[in-house]
Amino acid sequence: MDLGALFAPAVVGAVIGVAALVAGGIGVGVLVARARRTGDEISPGQIPPAVADVLGRLDVLRGVYLARERYPVAARTARSIRDVTRGVGDLFQRLSSSGEDLARAEHEYVPALGRLATALDRGYLLAMIETPELWDDRDRRIAEVEQALDDVAHRASEDATDLTMRRAIRAETSLDSLSARTELRAWDRDFRDAAGE
Repeated sequence: MDLGALFAPAVVGAVIGVAALVAGGIGVGVLVARARRTGDEISPGQIPPAVADVLGRLDVLRGVYLARERYPVAARTARSIRDVTRGVGDLFQRLSSSGEDLARAEHEYVPALGRLATALDRGYLLAMIETPELWDDRDRRIAEVEQALDDVAHRASEDATDLTMRRAIRAETSLDSLSARTELRAWDRDFRDAAGE
C-alpha cells in the first residue's frame, strides 16, 4: 500500500469500503516548515487538544477491542491501535517541544485519525467481527483496516525519526560553528604572538 495514500477525505459507513481511507497523502514538508501559530498556544511538549481528543477516542476503541480479544482480529487490532496512539502521541510531543509546524501536522493527522477511528467503530470493523455473516469480502475489508493502522503507525515513526535527525543536524551545525570560531580565535592569538603584539 502506498504510504502517501492515507489521508484523503473518505466517508466510512455501511456503503463504503476501507479503501477510501487510503486515498490522499501527508505532505512531504509537514514537519519541515516553520511553526505557524494559531490562536491557541500550547505549552512545549503538550499534545494539541484536537490531537489528544482523537487519540482518546482511539484509546476507548482499543478497550472495546481488548474486551473482544478472543477474536484474533480484535486482539491484533488492539495492538495496532496501541502502536498508533503511542507513535502519534510521541510525534506531537516532539513537535511541540521543538517548535516545528504543529498547525500543519495537526491539519494532516487529525482528519486521518478521525476517519481511522470511524472505520474501527461499530459501523464497520467491529460489525465485521461480531456479525461476519452480514459482510461480503470480509477478509479484504479487514486487511485494509489493518493495513491502514500499520501505515499510520509507520508514518508517525518515520516523521518522529526525521524530526530527530533534523534536530541533530542543527545541533551539529551549531557545534561546528562554535568550533570554527574557537579555531579562528586561536589562530588570531598565535598570529599576534608571532607578531609581538
